[in-house]
Amino acid sequence: MTDYKYERMILAGLANAAGQSPALTQGAGGNVSIKTKDGRMLIKSSGCRLRDVTPEKGISLVRLESLREIIDLPEPDAAYMSEAVIKSTLPLNGKKEKPSVETCFHAMLGYAVVHQHSVYANFITCCEEGRTLAEKLFPEAVFVPFAAPGPELCMSIRKHAVKPIPDAGILFFQNHGLAVYARTTEKVLEMSRAVNEKIKDYFSLSDFTPDYIVGKYKTDNAVPAEMLSRAGLPEGKILTLDQQLYCNPAVMSGTDVTEDLKEIISVIIWLLEAYSARGLRPSFIQ
Repeated sequence: MTDYKYERMILAGLANAAGQSPALTQGAGGNVSIKTKDGRMLIKSSGCRLRDVTPEKGISLVRLESLREIIDLPEPDAAYMSEAVIKSTLPLNGKKEKPSVETCFHAMLGYAVVHQHSVYANFITCCEEGRTLAEKLFPEAVFVPFAAPGPELCMSIRKHAVKPIPDAGILFFQNHGLAVYARTTEKVLEMSRAVNEKIKDYFSLSDFTPDYIVGKYKTDNAVPAEMLSRAGLPEGKILTLDQQLYCNPAVMSGTDVTEDLKEIISVIIWLLEAYSARGLRPSFIQ
């Protein structure tokens, strides 16, 4: 069996470029993948930061055929899909890492896929006017309503995507992020940059600087929940998928503000400030 050494180098470079800035993805969010000529897919492993992926770490290998057969079923079962991802995982470079929870939707798309929790993409996906803005700026894109990550998102993409799914395209995930896919890694990175830059320039959005953003709202004894309240987040409201996944009450009331948490709460503050300045309305998950 091949060790996919060349492909691992390609994927690591793609991951590092896609996660080079916290403006593009925060914590261990986001994922990348490439397909191989022998019907396999290399994808970022679960829990690894994009910028930390190397040819030796943070990459999983899965069989595509078995996954696509399940995805193509009339009504695939979510639990069955999750189990299929585990069963399709193969050893790579002498070990078997857990693939990204988003493995199934990557299997549906073209050769190279980049999924980012970009603050600029989420400026569109997390506001009430998001679908309208996406259709105005990117008429070729697909706006996917909010769905839980994993099988549910995969099925939502299948429902709303153009049929047959083309070799290249843009997907906006409501309250979640951006995915682009293309025939080459060079093209997919070019598309990612173009989408993010177009949104940032069109709305004259500020740079995303977590240290500065948190510093504006943090006092000596402030906990994350207090910082978000000062920024205008209504109590009990959730704006982003990362907030839903990682900002539980214990974390939000604690004094340990990790780098990942700082990035996640900074996104919420940045978005709320951007919406307020432009007369847009945040769209909450709950």
